[in-house]
Amino acid sequence: MITGPIALQSDYGERNDLKTNVGNTGVGIGIVDYLNFAFDSSCLCYTPMSFFNNHFKLRSELSYSYTELKHFGYWVDKNNGTSTVEQLRGMRANTHILNAGMQLEFYPLSVRDFTTIEGSFGPYVSLGAQFSYYNPDTYSLMGPLGTV
Repeated sequence: MITGPIALQSDYGERNDLKTNVGNTGVGIGIVDYLNFAFDSSCLCYTPMSFFNNHFKLRSELSYSYTELKHFGYWVDKNNGTSTVEQLRGMRANTHILNAGMQLEFYPLSVRDFTTIEGSFGPYVSLGAQFSYYNPDTYSLMGPLGTV
């Protein structure tokens, strides 16, 4: 199980601005599962040694995130009273993202060593596919978008 903050980069706010990055942070939750071919859970023992069993894992993921967005930074902090500043202040959005995917991970060093030796080093390379479904919603506190 994974859960935590999501920092979504978007057109809302300024690039490289701490207020934007913190203010446009959402929340995510998900499930990650690893199929470790080196270990057999039915007998709580290691499988017979083979190159594939000792160097590959299969990772599956299903996750969901929600983020509310608004403008932050220099351009909306200005108090010059122009309609552009007011329009930026009034713009809002939120997005729901559902992600599912699977990838095969290759460990050039031993998977068995990585799982049994405390503090071991386990670099890997992965190849897989992810599918993301997103549902954004934009609106303005000043009324329907495109009318002001």
